[in-house]
Amino acid sequence: MTEKWQSTDLSTILPELSDSARRLKGSLQERRINVEQCIAILKSMERSIDDLKTTFGAFNERPSGNEATNLSLDPMILGKEARGTL
Repeated sequence: MTEKWQSTDLSTILPELSDSARRLKGSLQERRINVEQCIAILKSMERSIDDLKTTFGAFNERPSGNEATNLSLDPMILGKEARGTL
């Protein structure tokens, strides 16, 4: 194997190595961008989930008195299914 490298002209190998390195760099940059996009999407989903938890958190608590009446009569809180019944 050493003989092969000794007889090979470096001027023929270096351009190939350079091209391979460029392609690898481009591929890695694409993957980095894809990973960054995935992270951004996941962060956005996390914020949306937090917003939903905040918005619908009132349903996990049992309101009393006037709050219960107000919640039960508010079609925006009841949801799409109940809006037609009011």
